[in-house]
Parts: sequence; structure tokens; C-alpha cells
Amino acid sequence: MSNLRKWLFLSEYKQVVKAAKKTNLPLRNQAIVRLSTAHGLRVSELIDLTWDDIDFQHAKIYIRRKKGSISSTHFLEGWETNILHRLKSSFKSYWVVSTPLKEKLNRKQINYVCYLIEQQVDIGIKLTPHVFRHTCGYLMAENGADLITIKNHLGHANISNTMVYFQGYGGGDRGGRVSW
Repeated sequence: MSNLRKWLFLSEYKQVVKAAKKTNLPLRNQAIVRLSTAHGLRVSELIDLTWDDIDFQHAKIYIRRKKGSISSTHFLEGWETNILHRLKSSFKSYWVVSTPLKEKLNRKQINYVCYLIEQQVDIGIKLTPHVFRHTCGYLMAENGADLITIKNHLGHANISNTMVYFQGYGGGDRGGRVSW
């Protein structure tokens, strides 16, 4: 397993999503993978999401960034609102991603979800929650998003943190839109 690359190619990401659907908690684990990747969430940002951060009426999610990053509101796509509605009615927890007992997940539990998914796919890298954040940045760059768009999407306070996503990527012609 290579430790050099710390992101997923789109084909690998799709394998990971499919594998998440085959876990013991498919809806929650699919939400973990897809929301983390679409919004470039750190594990701490993911586990701190509450239903108060989700605005179903306007299809928005408020991301409280950590590590000195800039918090922001992102739009939700149709698949996200669908998953989130189903998740909210299934788990009935204060937390967006929680245990079946409605308790807040912790970093170790999220890492275990990644481990379970990794066992089902052959992607050649260790799957961690931070891989999803990097995947977001790299796929946005690969699909033509500019530096400032990626910086703002990931909440980077310092643009130098965003430059890593342009090492061998960028220049695509899809305006940065990724089909998550």
C-alpha cells in the first residue's frame, strides 16, 4: 500500500461509495464518505455537524471549520438532501452522523468505518477520513476549479495550503464541478 498519494481518483472514490453501501450501517457510512468528500470536511468538522447546521428549505449546510480555517455555507445537491432526510428520520439524533444509540461519533469510530470500507476495495492507499478532504481538493482541481474556489470551498485561511492540489492537476474544462 502506497503512502505517497493521499487522495482518491474518481474511479476509486466510486468504489469506496459502493463499499460504504455494503457496510453494517450503509446510509450513515455512505453519508460519512460522500459528505466528507463533497465538502472537504475534516473528521472533527464531520462529527461536529448537527441538524441545526442543515437548512433543508434552502438546501444549504453550514460548515464550522477547524484549525484556523474559515467557516462557510455550502449548497447541498439533491442526492445530499435525499441522504440527509433519510438519515435524520432513521437515526433521530442531534448529530448528523451518530451511533445507532444516537451518540456523537468520535475520531476512532470514523477511522474504523474507513477501515471497514478499505477492506472491501483495492485502491492501493490507506483510507483515512483526511483522504476524503484531499480527494475533494484534487478532484475540484482536476475538473478545472481555480485556486481561489478550492481555497474557499475547503475553508483554507492561507492560500499556500491550497497550492498542493495543483501539483499535476488543474486546467480541466468542467468549471470545478464534480459529480459526487
